Amino acid sequence: GTDEFSINVISELITNDIKIDLIITVPDAPKGRGLVLTPPPIKDFSSDKGIEIIQPEKLDDDCFEKLSSESWDLFIVASYGKIIPERFLKIPKSGVLNVHPSLLPKYRGTSPIESQIMSGDKNIGVTIMQMDKEMDHGPILAERKVEYKEYFSEELYKMLSTLGGKIISEILPDYISGKLTGVEQNHDLATF
Repeated sequence: GTDEFSINVISELITNDIKIDLIITVPDAPKGRGLVLTPPPIKDFSSDKGIEIIQPEKLDDDCFEKLSSESWDLFIVASYGKIIPERFLKIPKSGVLNVHPSLLPKYRGTSPIESQIMSGDKNIGVTIMQMDKEMDHGPILAERKVEYKEYFSEELYKMLSTLGGKIISEILPDYISGKLTGVEQNHDLATF
């Protein structure tokens, strides 16, 4: 993860006693008029919590070797901002889950919250899905709708990220034990 969305998800996981061993995020980037090198929000959060963080420029061979040299139960993606190569999805024993802020298959892609607001869609919610090699395409493990009202993006962003963290915390025991399996999306209904 990278931004406040991922911080809210991880905060819920920590609140529910789920151990986070490593955070992978994007490198520090120039921001503002002075182009001051600034860390992504998740970096400060991870430092405060004592969680190891890595910031690879690319998900390349070096990063793959580092991650695949250790044993991982699960990866969780929440607002990372980069396409994850398929070989990385095969590293953890239980695969990779994504917290996506829409009711898939609608609003796949990088700006689902803004797209829901702009379209005036009243079916707003969050989806937990298994990741595969295509964008927001994998089987759905859980979805929750939220009560519709007119939202500002910041308000909806916080609500959906917090809800996503709660849902993933609830389903993890059944998912890890194999009691919960995903349901294939109706790809004919996909929007981007």
